[in-house]
Amino acid sequence: MRQWTDALAGGASWASREPAAMRLAGWLDWTDAIALAAVIDGRPEGPGPVVAPSAAEPPAGARRPLPAPQDLLAQGRTRLHHTVRSTLREALGLAGAERVRGPQPGPAMGAPPVAQRRAATVTPAGRPDPAALRTAVRQSQRQLESGVAALRASLRARLAEGSAAQRELAAIDAVLEQALLERQRHLLAGAAARLSRLGENGDPLAVERGLMAALAAELELRLQPLQGLAQALQPTESTHT
Repeated sequence: MRQWTDALAGGASWASREPAAMRLAGWLDWTDAIALAAVIDGRPEGPGPVVAPSAAEPPAGARRPLPAPQDLLAQGRTRLHHTVRSTLREALGLAGAERVRGPQPGPAMGAPPVAQRRAATVTPAGRPDPAALRTAVRQSQRQLESGVAALRASLRARLAEGSAAQRELAAIDAVLEQALLERQRHLLAGAAARLSRLGENGDPLAVERGLMAALAAELELRLQPLQGLAQALQPTESTHT
């Protein structure tokens, strides 16, 4: 994923010598800079509207105990992984076929059991339809974007109920998410185009495994800011151990 996005950015290395703050400044327009400065200079003492919980959220008395931040991310990761896999399998004609478990997001889990590998005895005939595959990859990316955005908003809502520093972080994150959204879409759309071309000529099961590996990497890339928000929600004493 990094190689693809580097190529789309004109070959610039991710290990650029230019300071991160200078690169970030080049991605923000003047309206983004004003919004960011207002949040940093204002240091609001109360939660702002950009981090308020969803209107669909149940009343406080009816809420279930909230999962720990890292558990929330793990659940969201698993849910999005299954959603994207279903989208790809439908496009590849694999919805009714047995399959070998493909790469999972997060730490490597090792090879599947022999019995599970032998279970994949149904292999659909024919090559993937290029148009359907391109559509499925774009749809998968939209699913990742919307799912991660919902998780991110949930973490910000929790931060908005915390200390002044946590509320400030939530407000800064909301500004940066919107400011960098279009650039992220541009870079990842180019990666999706390459993914689609790579998957047009191959066995559907092999294509599924390859696309899922790449989309799992994209999911981890999208989750990086959320890992920071989750860390900020940990008890103070745990952040110094």
